[in-house]
Amino acid sequence: MKKITINDAAPEMVLAKNVYGKNENLLMGEGTVLDSDSIGQLSRFEIQSLWIEAPDEEKEMTAEDIASIKKEVEALLDAQFEPVSHSPIMQELKKVFGRYLIRKRSA
Repeated sequence: MKKITINDAAPEMVLAKNVYGKNENLLMGEGTVLDSDSIGQLSRFEIQSLWIEAPDEEKEMTAEDIASIKKEVEALLDAQFEPVSHSPIMQELKKVFGRYLIRKRSA
């Protein structure tokens, strides 16, 4: 598995992880074989990076990869929870949901 930018995506690459949009909607599932249309679609949804299968290279997640995932999740949740930022309960929910998403995306 290897993380690449959307600009490095090419037809015939296979997604190693699900790709989610800004609202945590599933855009493309693990195992999807990319083509030019699907890459364009991900670009339009402003997806910055993808995890793809890399059969020749088994890469463990690095601390940098996990930090990147954490930053992406925090940005997503900051935007989603901004309207309820005054609520302590919602901020706790944001923390719990953030930990869950980071674990899920790091798996």
